[in-house]
Amino acid sequence: MQPMGLRAQRLHLPLSVGVIPTSTFETILPLHWIKSYWTMIMTTARTDMGGSLATLWADVAKAAAGTGLFGTATVRPEGVDFPATGSAQPATYRVSREGDALFVSLLMADRWQSHSIEADLLNTGDSVEELVAEELAELGYVERRPGDATASCEHFRSEDKLFTFRSRVPIHATDPDAATIASQWLRAYEAAFRRLGDMDAGGNDD
Repeated sequence: MQPMGLRAQRLHLPLSVGVIPTSTFETILPLHWIKSYWTMIMTTARTDMGGSLATLWADVAKAAAGTGLFGTATVRPEGVDFPATGSAQPATYRVSREGDALFVSLLMADRWQSHSIEADLLNTGDSVEELVAEELAELGYVERRPGDATASCEHFRSEDKLFTFRSRVPIHATDPDAATIASQWLRAYEAAFRRLGDMDAGGNDD
C-alpha cells in the first residue's frame, strides 16, 4: 500500500542523468518532488550549455581580434558576428550554432555584392568549397575525417533577407577544440571571400 498523499508517477530521465528505477519514484517520492527534481536537472543543463557557449563565442572573438582581419565582434546568444572591414558594401562574417552544430557564414543585404561574388566564381570556375579548403590548408588545419575541409557551402537568402554563404564547421559546439576549429574556419572564410567580387574594394587582387 502506498503512503497517503503520494501519487505514482513514471519518470523518464535523460541517459546522461543515469538510470533510476521507476519503482523508486512510484512508491516513495511525491509527484511535486519529482517535478522539482526534473526542473533542477533541466535548469542545470541549460545553464551549463549557456555558459559553454558564452565561453566559446568569447574565445572565437578573442582569436579573431588577434588577427587584425575583422571589425569589432558582436556576441549574441547563438553566435558572434564580425564586420567585413574591406567590403564595398556592409557584410558580416558569423560563427553560429544550430542545435549542436557550428556554422561559419558570410552575410550581406546588398544583392549586387552577392552577385559580384557569384560572377567571380563563375568566371574562374572555382568553388567556395575549394577556396576555403585551400585557405584551411594554409592555416595548418588538420582534418578529423577525410574530406571534412571541403564541407559543402550553402548559398541562400535568409528569412531576414540577407544573402548568405554558409558552411557547417565539422565539429560539435560542445567539443573542447570547438573554438580553435571554428576560428580556423572563420579565417579561411575571410581569406577565401576576400578574393571574390567586391569583398576587398580597397585592396589589390591576389
